[in-house]
Amino acid sequence: MPKIVIRDAQGGDLGAQAGAVIGSRITWSIAVTEGGAATDMRWAVAGVNPTVAGYTQSEDSAAVQPAVQTAGVSVTWCWAKTGNIQVTARAVVDGRSCEYTVMVKVVAPKIFSFESETDEVKIANCNNPATGLASPHLTFGGDTATRKPGIKWTVKLIGPPCSGEVAFTQLMTIHRRRRTTTDAWETTTSGTEYVLDTVVHYDFEEGGEEDNKTATCMAHESLKLVSEDSPASPLFRNGRFGTLYDRLEIKESFRTHLMFKPTGGIWVGVGLLEWSWSGTAVYANGGWTLEERDWTSCPTGTATCRFPLWRRNRNGIM
Repeated sequence: MPKIVIRDAQGGDLGAQAGAVIGSRITWSIAVTEGGAATDMRWAVAGVNPTVAGYTQSEDSAAVQPAVQTAGVSVTWCWAKTGNIQVTARAVVDGRSCEYTVMVKVVAPKIFSFESETDEVKIANCNNPATGLASPHLTFGGDTATRKPGIKWTVKLIGPPCSGEVAFTQLMTIHRRRRTTTDAWETTTSGTEYVLDTVVHYDFEEGGEEDNKTATCMAHESLKLVSEDSPASPLFRNGRFGTLYDRLEIKESFRTHLMFKPTGGIWVGVGLLEWSWSGTAVYANGGWTLEERDWTSCPTGTATCRFPLWRRNRNGIM
């Protein structure tokens, strides 16, 4: 009696169970055994958004293309979640309803640790990229005296059963404002919206090499990735057109995503570190002093599968 099966892109029949890696792209098709003819072929995937059609990133925006569960002899998608995902193909074969189900176990790189060390919020001399000189800043670490970053994070992981690439993508919320001596405020903010922190792939160190954007992750290979950040704002008394400032307030939050892309697949966030810092500096009696400060102390990242999304870049705000 004719039945249906699911075949992979190489034409092999899938069994009742299959393995996959998050972000990998597959093309499966329905085939009929014993020479029958199939019509009304359909696909169903159990769960909430376990697959996507794609994911795109640029310095301006990032977006997910949803996978549409559709009719047809074949379907192409990318795995978006880990765990056991049930895929069912249905068809009418010679007037009889048939279905075939595969339970797919989707895995991601194994994160052994995602840890960080933090400094403190302070007023200190930092190198100003605009001038190349050290000047007073309201800063989270990063001062020229200690050379200690505000936050330094380390990820130790082992690759999944296929090779790919790893990277970091960092998003942030922005809220900075300065007060003039005439009690007027100048505000720079993204509100509650997370925007891209300048570049799609944030620099890191791996294997003793610095300024990596991505690193190769071989199957079952151990990797150690290290990166850091020291957000800051210069403290200047005089602004344009003779404006004088006497107060600076900053409150920012960050989401640092560990990203993975299997060969031939798409980028997916597989780990997340969340942290924040805030501070207030005031000018009085001829100098700047720190009035308030707060920061996330040595946060720990978690294994979390998600797609970082943004519509704006911090460069268009700050």
